[in-house]
Amino acid sequence: MLFQLIFCRSGWVRVVYEDQGEPFILHAGDCVIQPPTIRHRVLESGDNLEVIEIGYPAEHLTNADPTTSLPNAEVNPDRVWEDQSFIRHIASDAKWQQLSIGVESTDTGILTATQGLTDVKVIKANGKSSWQQSTIRPLTFEFLFVLDGDAHVSTTQDGEHALVNGSSLVIPPGNSYTVNHDNQSHILKLSLHAVK
Repeated sequence: MLFQLIFCRSGWVRVVYEDQGEPFILHAGDCVIQPPTIRHRVLESGDNLEVIEIGYPAEHLTNADPTTSLPNAEVNPDRVWEDQSFIRHIASDAKWQQLSIGVESTDTGILTATQGLTDVKVIKANGKSSWQQSTIRPLTFEFLFVLDGDAHVSTTQDGEHALVNGSSLVIPPGNSYTVNHDNQSHILKLSLHAVK
């Protein structure tokens, strides 16, 4: 497993991660990346839990480790697992920056934590608005997931796509695209650079 994102779309879940201290709760809009080989446990969850999990490669082994006790005694939040750091993005602490008129985005810190392998942003449209993405570089794909609201995506090579709440779209390399919004909406945007 080279990359794994856990994004809490609704509800809540209490989790614990190796070297990250005491258990914590992911609420709607929060996310973490699980660096390769990090040990973790899901302790409990609330009603209506929905998470978006994105892994690369999609098929991977998951191993149980009943001998590891979490939280473990050592707390080392700066530890690096195979060139990745653990990161937790808390939606309520997000800092928003203007992406275009009526559109803002927040940086989750995942680009830095993965040393450029993956970038994850939440994009918020505050009504009728649009934003553009320049040509996607080779060996990179972009994934859009509509967290709420709707969007219309126009790509240069792969046509037009209407997205509604809960729908997603993968945009391959070589495309540039424009996203148009008629109403308030939130989109999870992931850019992943494939490794040969």
